[in-house]
Amino acid sequence: MQGTGCANGKMSLLAAACLLVPHWSVALAQTTGEGLNRDLLIQAIEASAESRCPVPLMSNELAEACEADRVTRGTRLHAFGHLQTVQWTGVSQTPLGLAEEYDALFENGRLTWFISADQDGRICMLWSMG
Repeated sequence: MQGTGCANGKMSLLAAACLLVPHWSVALAQTTGEGLNRDLLIQAIEASAESRCPVPLMSNELAEACEADRVTRGTRLHAFGHLQTVQWTGVSQTPLGLAEEYDALFENGRLTWFISADQDGRICMLWSMG
């Protein structure tokens, strides 16, 4: 696993915090049949690839986890090259709860990303298996 919210192949303590946050955007995505967090995901991926955390876009818990892991995550993500496309594929059950699922194509590979936002529109869950 890589991405914000996971470290060294294991869920971080962030998992408990994310489970407590209502994932209203996921419920809305299920209703409308389209992803609502694509732009947030793109901004988060691009910042992460530069070893930065887009703190204003994140819940406090996620921002803290991001800061603790930003250099390692940035190095891994940077190896994939520039982000080319991001496509919503649906809503999925993850170990952290329901999330929007996106297929992200990079110059050097592809990753499936999961994202959920809280009622304030801030990312409360963000991770990728890869």
